Amino acid sequence: MPSTESVSQHDVIVCACGTQEYTARDTIDAAIFRGEVEVKWKEFLHEVQAEKRADELGLDLDESAISSAAEAFRYEYDLITAEETEAWLANRGLTLDDFADYLTREYYASTLREEIIPDEIEYSSAPADLRQSFLVELILSGELDRMTGDLIMRLAARANSRGNCSRRAEILASE
Repeated sequence: MPSTESVSQHDVIVCACGTQEYTARDTIDAAIFRGEVEVKWKEFLHEVQAEKRADELGLDLDESAISSAAEAFRYEYDLITAEETEAWLANRGLTLDDFADYLTREYYASTLREEIIPDEIEYSSAPADLRQSFLVELILSGELDRMTGDLIMRLAARANSRGNCSRRAEILASE
């Protein structure tokens, strides 16, 4: 019988090498180790602060801009119907609310015309809900896929150097 326990998006398996499985958390940790997360994290904090500032100012969302951004996203991922979009999100453990929040942050970050100074928070010491929102950002921006691809390449190269990798991993490592 399948488990009905909720699994954190950080614990979702994103790739495997041999018998070892790697989660979104592993992918992010590897990218942090390589120094590849800091810029994206700061951009995300800027977006969060822009959304907070817009709320403080009582600004209204431009629904047509949000709709256009959603349509552009669906086009980029070849999601023709709303049902396909919902399925795409669900396959990644996301909801329509996650998607709407992402688009809202992007909108305010790009349209608010005042200087935004985000809080200086290190990823490792950030509250769990902020790290969760960052993961949503990474998934929807395609950045988690890129980070996972980088991890896969490194894993394939390591497996190849140990002589225990398949021909496919050898091809991936050489690209």
